[in-house]
Amino acid sequence: MSNQNELDDATLDKAIDQAISFDGSPVTEHDRRVMKQLWKEYIKNKKASPTHVENAGNYINRQA
Repeated sequence: MSNQNELDDATLDKAIDQAISFDGSPVTEHDRRVMKQLWKEYIKNKKASPTHVENAGNYINRQA
C-alpha cells in the first residue's frame, strides 16, 4: 500500500473471505465487487477525523 488511505485488492479479498451473508451463506462474486467498491470509496473519501479518544476533545473544540 502506498498510502494509509488506500486499500489493495489482496487486503480487501482477505477481509471479505472472512465475511458471510446475512443468511449465513458465502459472499457472492457480485457482493464481493460491491463490498470492494464501497470500502475503496470510503477510504478514499474519508475525512481526517480523530481516531483516538484523547484527540476527540481537540477536534470538537475546533468545530465549535
